[in-house]
Amino acid sequence: MLRLASRGGLKSRALLRNFNKYFSTHVERKLEGKVALITGAASGIGKETAAKFINNGAKVVIADVQNQLGQETASELGPNASFVVCDVTKESDVSNAVDFTVSSHGQLDIMYNNAGIACRTPRTIADLDLDAFDRVMAINVRGVIAGIKHAARVMIPRKTGSILCTASVTGVIGGLAQPTYSTTKSCVIGIMRSVTAELSEHGIRINCVSPFAIPTPFYMDEIKLHYPELEPEVLVKMLRHTSELKGAYCEPIDVANAALFLASDDAKYVSGHNLVIDGGFTSYKSLNFPMPDQSIFTLLHCINMAAATCCFSAGTSTGNGNSFSFLTSHRPSTSLRPPPSLFIPKAIHQKSSSSPHHPPSQKAVGKQNFIWRSKDERHLANKDGRSSKNETERSKSPAFKFSGLQRKGSGKGAPFESKEPQVETGIIEDATFLNAVVKVFCTHTAPDYSLPWQKQRQFASTGSAFMIGDGKLLTNAHCVEHGTQVKVKRRGDDTKYVAKVLARGVECDIALLSVESKDFWRGAEPLRFGHLPHLQDAVTVVGYPLGGDTISVTKGVVSRVEVTSYAHGSSELLGIQIDAAINPGNSGGPAFNDDGECIGVAFQVYRSDDVENIGYVIPTTVVSHFLEDYERNGKYSGFPCLGVLLQKLENPALRACLRVPSNEGVLVRKIEPTSDVSNVVKEGDVIVSFDGVRVGCEGTVPFRSSERIAFRYLISQKFTGDVAELGIIRAGELLKVQAVLKPRVHLVPYHIEGGQPSYLIVAGLVFTPLSEPLIEEECEDTIGLKLLIKARYSFAKFEGEQIVILSQVLANEVNIGYEDLSNEQVLKLNGTRIKNIHHLAHLVDSCKDKYLVFEFEDNFLVVLEREAASSASSSILIDYGIPAKRSSDLLEPYVDSIGPDEATDQHEFGDSPVSNSEFGYDGLLWA
Repeated sequence: MLRLASRGGLKSRALLRNFNKYFSTHVERKLEGKVALITGAASGIGKETAAKFINNGAKVVIADVQNQLGQETASELGPNASFVVCDVTKESDVSNAVDFTVSSHGQLDIMYNNAGIACRTPRTIADLDLDAFDRVMAINVRGVIAGIKHAARVMIPRKTGSILCTASVTGVIGGLAQPTYSTTKSCVIGIMRSVTAELSEHGIRINCVSPFAIPTPFYMDEIKLHYPELEPEVLVKMLRHTSELKGAYCEPIDVANAALFLASDDAKYVSGHNLVIDGGFTSYKSLNFPMPDQSIFTLLHCINMAAATCCFSAGTSTGNGNSFSFLTSHRPSTSLRPPPSLFIPKAIHQKSSSSPHHPPSQKAVGKQNFIWRSKDERHLANKDGRSSKNETERSKSPAFKFSGLQRKGSGKGAPFESKEPQVETGIIEDATFLNAVVKVFCTHTAPDYSLPWQKQRQFASTGSAFMIGDGKLLTNAHCVEHGTQVKVKRRGDDTKYVAKVLARGVECDIALLSVESKDFWRGAEPLRFGHLPHLQDAVTVVGYPLGGDTISVTKGVVSRVEVTSYAHGSSELLGIQIDAAINPGNSGGPAFNDDGECIGVAFQVYRSDDVENIGYVIPTTVVSHFLEDYERNGKYSGFPCLGVLLQKLENPALRACLRVPSNEGVLVRKIEPTSDVSNVVKEGDVIVSFDGVRVGCEGTVPFRSSERIAFRYLISQKFTGDVAELGIIRAGELLKVQAVLKPRVHLVPYHIEGGQPSYLIVAGLVFTPLSEPLIEEECEDTIGLKLLIKARYSFAKFEGEQIVILSQVLANEVNIGYEDLSNEQVLKLNGTRIKNIHHLAHLVDSCKDKYLVFEFEDNFLVVLEREAASSASSSILIDYGIPAKRSSDLLEPYVDSIGPDEATDQHEFGDSPVSNSEFGYDGLLWA
């Protein structure tokens, strides 16, 4: 998911930093510089915890008895993960794993004893198999002691460290599992407490985590032995019915979050503690009598559910991911409330049990039949296509009190009608539209912006995508960024198919994929796109997030629909805010309404200590714009902009001074020189309308029936090359002007087109254009405040302009005295102002002077003898293992992008700053 970046000022940038970029990127890296060893981390809880630790800055060694799976997991988690074979029943293996970690990383900060297995011994003590008991004890108990022993061996000399152990709620209270398994987990908790005093003397903390049951693959394999006739979905439901905390279930990510807390400095004074993660299961008992006003049918249902739950008895594995044996619940799962199925609205219940009805339409959503929404959305009344009558009925009908059961137009006096079958919460796993959601596997190889002649080490990631018809898939652009290999896998299929990226929309964070294999599309049904949702409409997010391999479904409601900052594209487009969980791996997955229609694409979350459960979905209006753009041009050309900085006109005196007669309009403060608007609009003009739509004094326009939205929403509905009519007031006179819209030209780009950055090496001096990825890689502190201000707040004076910097100096005798220079902007070469990196290469190649004189900021000079510099270049390239002295794009002939009649003084380009105050003030906004 995503960390947002913006060209806004100090206030807006501080806000946007709170967005998370890991799809699938993190606000705070709590384990930065730490090294962790996790046993049983090839899958399940261990794998989830390893991913969590890595995402928070740690280097993780995965220790597991499963060789191949462990290597695959380490490869999947990226360069900060490594693998070592370890059988925890062998002390030598545990010792070797600790030594491997220290030798590889120089330290061991966190030891997580997570490995364990299930117990299949008889449930009664009289029939206990002591040989089997010894085998389970060897892994679940002796393995933990070995881990503590050898971790302490290397931590005690350093007087610091954190040791974690996976226990279970079965070790907290009895009767939930076989005596053998419960005994082992009780032992783990006892061991932890018994060594706390000794380890505390050396500054080492030790704690346990005791999770509730989790439906990991090992859990499902174990319980399937006892209930072979039941489908996996039913088994998962059986487990979830035992949850006492309604609306939530224990997942691997919950255990990973607990482990992260205990391992980090957030728990610096927590030791000897058993952190129970059970939703209150072990905290109380309930008699579970039905409420007095419940019917006899409800009472009988509660009894039946209780009886079914009491039969839930078997054993599971904590080994490599699970931490709980199949429990036997002696408590009805319904507590004091009837089951959810009893609260299905009457109309829906009737529909599901009535006579056969017409099947839904089977039309594919492809080039010919995609329902474009962008044109409809330009009309500012009833944008979602609902009639005024429907709106009236909607406002009159009461909302249901129970999540997931709200329906459009339903309620007392409003009969429920729909041409399409409705999705009931209880049977969502059977919905056919889930089969259109696929898992994306991408191998990324990003450029190394500090060393632009090479690439970084490749890493792998997973995301989600969905079918839209005509052999096409949609996903997030960040899911396939710098992708060298993209594969997709359908639900319930083990085969991965190679996919091709047809287009990437950076601003809107959407990518279009195609799969050529006919086998992949056999029996596939594309998704249907729905209307823009209303507030409080139910939404279901589907995808393949971390925590498991199967499809995941989370549910919530629409919280907001407004112009939103897009993290990946550093842009602002229409977005839907929801409260359903969106986790790493959900990126690119669809969000559905209750009609089974796709209403958007999940892509980012907001992370902050002050808020929770804020996720964002790309609406179908933006998706349709992307697809129509691709259809028109055969490629993605981007969203256009006006290129003006606007000020709100809320103050009456300000409007009177500008001779604006009514409470409307926004003041033009600055205009980008590269925009077409600069030819027809002047600074000081007041924009009062856009294509006939009146613009309010706060920079908003009407939206749907009774809402308002930011003015730039109208601009985003246009396409590159479209003509917009602006109503402006200039010196009290109302004028109509027209301007051609085109994408914004960034002086310092957020993304490098073509993937690899340009570079030029002259006698060991490495020149490259300044870009946001380079700033991020180098860190803002090393760039320098003056250069950073230019990057953030300067306009491009013409297309193709760049800020060229001296990135570093490759030391050689020809450049003695300049070795310490880095990240400095080069302004001139032999008195000629530098326009871009290609222009600099041209100036170097065409120079006939004896010296190459580079002029930097504050009149700093670097002078090289031209012939000596030329002759030294080849040896420098060999010494530093660099393949070429310039990037391939600089081999093309140089074409001057600015005509001879245009001024090229230093004040005419590359230096048109916008003050910080103009971006930090809420009254100013970009269009």
